[in-house]
Amino acid sequence: MTPSKLGARMDVSAGTIEFAAADGRDAVFLPVRLPRPGAQGRLERIDAHHWARGEVERFICQRFRREYGARVTHFMPHLMAERDDRLQWKAAVGYTPADTHELFLEHYLDEPVESALSRAFEADVTRDEVVEVGNLAADTPGAARRVIHQVTRYLHHAGFRWVVFTATRELANSFRRLHLIPTELAVADPARLPDRGSRWGSYYSHDPRVMGGNIAWGYERLPGVAG
Repeated sequence: MTPSKLGARMDVSAGTIEFAAADGRDAVFLPVRLPRPGAQGRLERIDAHHWARGEVERFICQRFRREYGARVTHFMPHLMAERDDRLQWKAAVGYTPADTHELFLEHYLDEPVESALSRAFEADVTRDEVVEVGNLAADTPGAARRVIHQVTRYLHHAGFRWVVFTATRELANSFRRLHLIPTELAVADPARLPDRGSRWGSYYSHDPRVMGGNIAWGYERLPGVAG
């Protein structure tokens, strides 16, 4: 069957495209990825084998390149992303449970992340309670705040107790506008990275700091959450 003799018909309800010869013979049904109605405006989980994983990674790369001239090569194992009403990616964020991986931001610390949190908050923090958030990319500051709001809810309901992340001045301001006041754990020094920050463009001129916070405390202060 040559391409010139192919016709195509999409069956939205079945989630397929039917390819057939012009005379209707030799029909072949192939699955297609159709966006879920109403998917826009909320975070979708994008794990390693999700069909949109490559798209979301490219979105993150494009935003960091545009903002800082950075070349992002590290992606967290779990990504979440939001689309607009045209189903275009508008924001993304990633997270890494500390008990499954060494955290990227531990490059900046002199001790394991759970020790840094225990000291900063005078609490007995265990590694399985900690999650790192990163790969945050958004088209607008409002989209960034919306993602912070949603991922805080998600991590709270997932049972994590402590969150850590690296925040530039601009990102720290987004947290303040949501009435979330994280605690500084360390300066994010590019000299401590294996590439000494050579791929990060102007990112480190935005004064990034390693921050931490109690997720339940933050969740209770989110707009729309009853006290």
